[in-house]
Amino acid sequence: MSVVYAAVDARSGRRVALKVLPPEFAHNTNFLERFVKEGENAVKLRHPNIIPTYEAGQAGPYRYIAMELATRGTLADWLKKEKVLPAETAIHVLRQAAEGLEYAHSLGLVHRDIKPSNIIFGEDGRAMLTDFGVAKRLDPNSTQMTIPGYAVGTPAYMSPEQARGDLDLDWRADIYSLGVVAYNMLTGKMPFEASSPFNLLRKIVDETPRPAEEANPNIHPGAAYVLHHVLAKDPNARYQSAREFVDQLALALAQPRWEGAGGMDATIPMLPTAPGSRPPRYEPAPPPP
Repeated sequence: MSVVYAAVDARSGRRVALKVLPPEFAHNTNFLERFVKEGENAVKLRHPNIIPTYEAGQAGPYRYIAMELATRGTLADWLKKEKVLPAETAIHVLRQAAEGLEYAHSLGLVHRDIKPSNIIFGEDGRAMLTDFGVAKRLDPNSTQMTIPGYAVGTPAYMSPEQARGDLDLDWRADIYSLGVVAYNMLTGKMPFEASSPFNLLRKIVDETPRPAEEANPNIHPGAAYVLHHVLAKDPNARYQSAREFVDQLALALAQPRWEGAGGMDATIPMLPTAPGSRPPRYEPAPPPP
């Protein structure tokens, strides 16, 4: 519904990305309210791993949001060139995305649309979150814009609670979505695939994700184990913060790979996580004596 242009701020001479809501969409109350909310939220967010928003306002019939112009593309662009990223690269990007999420969550904001195309790279190579257009405030007094039972976000990266259209979802939906991004980066595939968005949402709600070691037999078994837990159906059974998830993934990847008979990697059985239980944790190795 919105269009993004590369533009120049006439007052400062600064190049910006100008996100514009065309007048024909401004007549739709839902589109207009979401766009205005996005601008209000974005200008308040000040973090190195969230795209800077300079201002939001209206010029004649046009509503606009002026942001930093990032010219190095998105993670989605990167994944089109390299289907599977090296573990160190994946962790570097995920850690920055997690820091941006931690900040947004600390302000009571749930992004609800974490995906590779919403992770953008600045001139210095820094990964930044963008597009808080469907973000939700965890404030019982805030205006509720989501219709009960209506799924908001991008189907392939939605958590089960998002896919159901739950109104009481919280920050852990973003952690699940970041887990899907990590799964995609480390396997080159998605945990669920289907012939239509409806069937995809049904699978996300009802079925078990494809094991990461099946999607990519070369993935580190420890990483597959962490991905299994971050994609738990029950939010209580996932890692409880984006930082904790990425820390655990990094620690798992740092573990030595043990090869059993025949040169096969030893893997930990992917048993279902009991409802309400916490995922097991890797602990950092003790410092050398």
